[in-house]
Order: sequence, then C-alpha cells, then structure tokens
Amino acid sequence: MSTIHVAIAWAWPGADGEIAVLAAEGATIQDAIEIGCAGNQLPKEIALAAAGFGVWGRARPATFVLREADRVELYRPLTMDPKEARRKRARG
Repeated sequence: MSTIHVAIAWAWPGADGEIAVLAAEGATIQDAIEIGCAGNQLPKEIALAAAGFGVWGRARPATFVLREADRVELYRPLTMDPKEARRKRARG
C-alpha cells in the first residue's frame, strides 16, 4: 500500500503548531487527525475542539480524501459572532 505525507496545522490562543504525518493513500482528514493524535504529536484537546477543517485554506468535511503534500488546517470555534464583533469595533 502506498503512503502520502500530510501536514496538520492549528493556531489556538496559546497553542499553535504544525506536524507532519504519514498516512495511507486514500486517507481522509479524520484519518490524518487520528494518526497525529495516536502518535502524541497533535494534542487531543485541540483535535476534539476543532470547529471545522480545511485543506490549503478551503473548508472541507472530515471525510475529504487527502492527496500527497496536502496541508490540513484545524479551525477553532468562534468566540463571538463576526457581525457582533464588527458592531462592537464600530461603536468604539
């Protein structure tokens, strides 16, 4: 069976990082995350708290099939509605 190299990146307040994982060809985002957690490279609390996933800046579901050299991004949950944040900034 053939393998692919994939990067997993995250940026949380106080915790950011990027790891490289080796996954089987045909692996999904979820598979890559499980490999990263199993190898203790990816903190489980980060993986469990992820509000979404992306590949190279485009939102993708956990079932998205990865290709060689893809960069998986774990998105953190929003702390405030973006519209409300803009209103708050505009009010000063």
